[in-house]
Amino acid sequence: MNEAEVARALYGGVTKEAVAAARGLRVTTIKTQVDAILAKTGAANLRDLERLLGSL
Repeated sequence: MNEAEVARALYGGVTKEAVAAARGLRVTTIKTQVDAILAKTGAANLRDLERLLGSL
């Protein structure tokens, strides 16, 4: 699962744990990808990322 897929899956309030379970991945993998997504987008947190994605 790439970072774009993680961002899309998290959009709408789905938890990192739920994304990991649905994809058969470890939560730590999703957390690492979320950290990378936040760094690349400049978003401070997942709520900020949701606002950013909603404006696209």
